[in-house]
Amino acid sequence: MQYPIALSSATPLRSADEVRLPRGAKAHLVTASGAIELVGPKRMLAGEEAARGRASTEKAGNRQRAFANATNALQVALFKPPKEISASSFLTTTRSSQIIPLYSPLGSTSNFKPLILWKSEPGKTYDITIADEFDSKATPLRLSGVVPPIEFAKVEAWQGRMLAKDGLYRITLSETGNLLSACEYTFRTLKNEEATISISPAEKLLSAYRILSTEPSRVGDALAELLTLPPAFAESALANRLKLYVFGKAGYREDFDAVAAQLHAGERGR
Repeated sequence: MQYPIALSSATPLRSADEVRLPRGAKAHLVTASGAIELVGPKRMLAGEEAARGRASTEKAGNRQRAFANATNALQVALFKPPKEISASSFLTTTRSSQIIPLYSPLGSTSNFKPLILWKSEPGKTYDITIADEFDSKATPLRLSGVVPPIEFAKVEAWQGRMLAKDGLYRITLSETGNLLSACEYTFRTLKNEEATISISPAEKLLSAYRILSTEPSRVGDALAELLTLPPAFAESALANRLKLYVFGKAGYREDFDAVAAQLHAGERGR
């Protein structure tokens, strides 16, 4: 006997699951070949729609097939059973020596006024410095006694400032009053600004997936989306699988293990 299930923010589907969308409704189906937009009225089997998407990708040519191989780790994170996902498949390097993990900006960013986000501890405040590695004469951006997240565009002291395109920056984080806790990271800005403007939680989740499906993989930009989701979306299987992939690429073992445990718990609860 089959029972109808109302789709929530991000619902895992099996191949045999039938999806029905009323007229005017929109949804996205994330498959190994990419995200497919669905518009109602529509009635289809999830597996058949995924197969059509795969056929379209293969027909498009070698470029898409090469891309699929390059994102194999992302596909493993998204579609393998949690018990088959191991840290050794993702954690090529670790940042265990860093006391304060930085989440955004990290790696590369296309946002010249990025969200600044890091792992904080309750009751503690932090000091931040962002220095331009290519321009020693540029005045560093500084903040003292703050907590995350920091919205660059809303910082009064930084009005009129933004990061330069195609630049290299060094960000230093430390607990206020504790210089021994200082951690340094470098990140790049891309040549073209593509500041993500995601309004709804569903858009933020889809944006994170798309960011990680393109090159260069902007892990910090993706984390800025994933770590600012409301609980109903942040705790979904899709969000956790994306976070697992990102934390693996960033080398954050503690965060990776925590998300992996959530995925395993969710699998046992199904």
